[in-house]
Amino acid sequence: MIEQITKGIKISIETEFEGTFYKDDCIHYAFSYQIKIENQSHETAQLLARRWDIKDALNAGIDGFMINSN
Repeated sequence: MIEQITKGIKISIETEFEGTFYKDDCIHYAFSYQIKIENQSHETAQLLARRWDIKDALNAGIDGFMINSN
């Protein structure tokens, strides 16, 4: 798990390898991400926007990911 706290707001990220699959004769690797946002300060906070930039081990951007918020 990766955690970062900035101005009392804690962001925690868990990643999990889900497996591989083939599409158009090319292997693809599937991962899932769980992102948790916690206000640990005594101040009220409101999330106004969010954006996730997901990169691979070579720091290249990942295309074709789906965000499913529960």
